[in-house]
Amino acid sequence: TTAITRVTTVAVAGDALTLPKAKAGMSLVVINAAAANSMDVFPAVGDSVNALAADAAYAITANKAVMLVCPVDGLWHSVPA
Repeated sequence: TTAITRVTTVAVAGDALTLPKAKAGMSLVVINAAAANSMDVFPAVGDSVNALAADAAYAITANKAVMLVCPVDGLWHSVPA
């Protein structure tokens, strides 16, 4: 629910968090600060990220960040950092 979320512990690949409901005009930054494991970011129920199916996870590799922007309700677009 904050504009910047930094995850420091990803115990196993695929550990996840859930985004808030996508509302037009919102933007978020998600940082995977883990040294080795990829993490999943799930949209809120019914939402989607990029061209993925609704409710499908978007992966962020270890030690990477992504900005997510919402141009229309229900849809996040990623901007890799």
